[in-house]
Amino acid sequence: MRDVRLPRLLVGGLLWAGVSVASAEAPAVSFRADVVPILNAHCVACHLTGQEQGGVALHARAAPANLVGVASEQSPLLRVQPGEPGRSYLFHKLNDTHLDVGGEGGPMPMGRSLDPEQIAVIARWIEQGAHTD
Repeated sequence: MRDVRLPRLLVGGLLWAGVSVASAEAPAVSFRADVVPILNAHCVACHLTGQEQGGVALHARAAPANLVGVASEQSPLLRVQPGEPGRSYLFHKLNDTHLDVGGEGGPMPMGRSLDPEQIAVIARWIEQGAHTD
């Protein structure tokens, strides 16, 4: 198993410092085509109904209303602050930097990590405005 903590923290640090990870050449990230498959593969099993810890359902129909512009139950940040990954609690939970922003609990997904490329997709989606259409 490779350690992905360093690359994730590097990306997290760059975003927290206000440095963009999306270049002018970066393709637009589609919520349905790019983000939903990540949520389905790594998040939905534990966040299906919204009754789970954190109170968030992440299946394709519920995720937009439970993420974008919604206050976190664990942090003073919004779950997803459109345009600002560094101010989005979801981004910090995925990068294991959530405690640094007043969050609680463990990093997500529980017991494993997303690949840095998957975290970068979610970061670009947030940075590009977190559109869900």
